[in-house]
Amino acid sequence: MFDKECFEKMFDLEVPLELDRLYRDKDLIESHAVGFKFRDIQFVVEVQYFSDMGNLESYEVEKNYFIFAIDTDGFELIVDVTSPDLEILQREYGKVDAIGVKLGQILTAEKYELKRSEIDYKRKTFDGNW
Repeated sequence: MFDKECFEKMFDLEVPLELDRLYRDKDLIESHAVGFKFRDIQFVVEVQYFSDMGNLESYEVEKNYFIFAIDTDGFELIVDVTSPDLEILQREYGKVDAIGVKLGQILTAEKYELKRSEIDYKRKTFDGNW
């Protein structure tokens, strides 16, 4: 859910344009799991669900982090809202790393729907233990 007022109160800054565009795509935000395929990147980003912008648990103000989604492996996808390029970070077992994709690239990526069975298969197969 898009909650511009909550975001601006939490960070004391305007919602970055790319994040605003993402959350205004109501069909995408409310969709079930979705994957993003990129022209110039050799891997995909698969989102289980997007975070509710009004949920205070989506904010880590002291780090300027907004947790915008949970991927299909159950890890958080994050943006540092003060970063000029809004590179996507992933928190995996407490460690935060860049994944090599910017939020703006999500907006232009080819989207594909994931079926519930695909997500359940990944959880049973990997269960977070590689």
